[in-house]
This record gives sequence, C-alpha cells and structure tokens, in this order.
Amino acid sequence: MESGSSDCPICLQPLLQPVEIPCGHIFCYLCLKGSAFHRRKCPLCRGGITMGFFNNPNMIHSTIEGPKQDRIPSELVWYYEGRNGWWQYDERTANEIESAFSQSLSKCEVFIAGHFYIIDFVNMCQFRKDHSGRSRRIKRDSPNTSKKGVAGIRLSLLQPSSEANVNEDSGEDPTNDNISDTSDFLSVSSSVNFTSHRLVPTGNSSSPNSAPSPRPNTPPAPS
Repeated sequence: MESGSSDCPICLQPLLQPVEIPCGHIFCYLCLKGSAFHRRKCPLCRGGITMGFFNNPNMIHSTIEGPKQDRIPSELVWYYEGRNGWWQYDERTANEIESAFSQSLSKCEVFIAGHFYIIDFVNMCQFRKDHSGRSRRIKRDSPNTSKKGVAGIRLSLLQPSSEANVNEDSGEDPTNDNISDTSDFLSVSSSVNFTSHRLVPTGNSSSPNSAPSPRPNTPPAPS
C-alpha cells in the first residue's frame, strides 16, 4: 500500500480503524477480518495472516486514517452485546443503523466483515441473514456508557492512554466475542437495505432505547 494513502484496498473507502499486517499492508480492521475469515492471506500480496493477529492488532494511530464519518445527529450511540459487557458499533455501521432507526423501520440489513446481518429494532437484536451463528442483543445508549471497546477492538488498543471506563475480561479473546468473529461483527461496505415495513407504536410497547430480554426462541447471549 502506498504511503499516505487513506483508502482501504478492500472497501475502497477511507480507512476506518486501520491496522497494519506483518507484510506492511494496511486495511480497515473489519475489512481485513472479513477477508481473513475466508482466506488467511493478505488480499494484496498473499502473505500469511493468522487469526491470532486480531487478538492484538497493530493499530495505526496516525493521519493515515480517513476523515471522520458524517454522523447522523443523535445524543445516543449503538452497542451490541458481548461477554460480560457491550461493544460499540463502528462508525459506519452505527450511521447505517441510526439512519434506519430514525425512519422508524422495523429492521435493516447491513454488510459487516463479509456477512449480511439483520438489525431487528422490534426485538432489539442482530443476527446473520442466513441464521447461522448467534443472535446478540443491541441497544441505543449514551456514548458514556461502559463498554469493552469498538467493533471488537479493546479500548486499550484504540486509546492507549485512555482512562475510559471499560469492562474487559483478562485473557478474553475478542476475536470470538464481537459482531464479526469467525464463529458468528463492523463494515466492509457502507451499503444498507431498508425494509418497507415501519414500526407501529403501541401503548404498551417498551422503548427501543434499552435492550429487552431475548425472544423465547432466540438463543441466549453467550456467557
């Protein structure tokens, strides 16, 4: 990858959470993770990549990262459930979800790390479109809410000197505890498909701003 380039070779968009792999090429964290799930090689030079790289990725904290996304005005942000805590969605995916939510849609479809996911606003959960993997609860909450990190990357890696309140388990493998993990999410493409069905508010319906209990037939969240 040419020095100074701010576009990801996979999604061709400005780099988001850029990481550098051993061969020296740089990609969006989630773009690379989605590619590595299918073939554990660098998409450019075919150099080897181990899934262990995603436990402690080499984050690029410099001006190479693309410009900030235009965020849809909201005082709240989106989270998905992990083990013993919550992960914040990456900026692009969160914008897509917020756009659908602001239109009072019942659900939307997003493409995340090589997989299509359904974001269900009625049951406040997300799951793969092909129903493989697990279902996870989601919530719309304050940006100051305690979180483990963003899109599977721990806060300690995103903000090395941060004193942010983070709920992290020692020895936990975030590769298996985020929306884009190899067994079960944060955005290769910014495309999103909205459903035409809209939410019908009822007097007894609970606010979608908090995460309710999973549906009876929904697999329980991982412990």
